[in-house]
Amino acid sequence: MTSELERLLLGCLSVRQPTSLNEAVTRLCERHPELREVLTAGAQAPSLAGPGAQRLWATFQREGWGRLYRTSGLLLTPAGEARLDELWKRRQNHECL
Repeated sequence: MTSELERLLLGCLSVRQPTSLNEAVTRLCERHPELREVLTAGAQAPSLAGPGAQRLWATFQREGWGRLYRTSGLLLTPAGEARLDELWKRRQNHECL
């Protein structure tokens, strides 16, 4: 589930418009209600994201997949686009098995 959650969260990022973690969690909960528990478990207000989602978000910054834009959120980087492509390919290969 971690790589799928990583793919979904990374897919919320854009190259033009910064996305906050709360925005990403809100979008994913709307698109995939079954993930609400995984995304929000243990969240502490004002954050909607639980520790697992927060760790993934921090990984995006640490690995250079997302770049912090001011304080408004992350922008998808070229490295992030490559990572997202890799995760999509893994998912497609897994579905073909």
